[in-house]
Amino acid sequence: AALIAGRFRRPQVVIAHGSDVHLLSRLPGRHVLLDYMAGSACRLVVTHAGLRATLRACCRSARSRAWVDAAQVIPMGIEPFVRPDACNVDGHRERHGLRGKKIALFMGRLIPLKGVRLLIESLRHLPDIRLVVMGQGPDRASLGAWARRLDVPVIFAGECHGEEKRLWLS
Repeated sequence: AALIAGRFRRPQVVIAHGSDVHLLSRLPGRHVLLDYMAGSACRLVVTHAGLRATLRACCRSARSRAWVDAAQVIPMGIEPFVRPDACNVDGHRERHGLRGKKIALFMGRLIPLKGVRLLIESLRHLPDIRLVVMGQGPDRASLGAWARRLDVPVIFAGECHGEEKRLWLS
């Protein structure tokens, strides 16, 4: 993207998520890539302040350090919302067999770096808590198999938006 943006003289914003930074920090020549992006991209956005520090540790040039230092932090959290009606929440929980149960909720991409496998394993020792996993990713099938193997009840809700997302978060 940086090559195309530079060739056509178009502004570019680089948005770095955790898995992007984690991968970049392990690549040989990462400082070269960061220096190139610092010279061709207008802005850098990171989703957590800690990611900026990790990126800065990968920089060798003053230009790339200045670009990373100027990065804006925009958390990926959730937008504020109006809490759903209590009847809707109760009905939603009832439909999923969760009425009166304590819930642990994971929301994110299902990849090893996120630690969902460890979360499932830890809930084996907390039988009164039910896990709801919101999200998709390449680890979905193996996480389901892992939960069944450990006999940990998990609801894989998939990608959720709008009202359904608000109901799970309530």
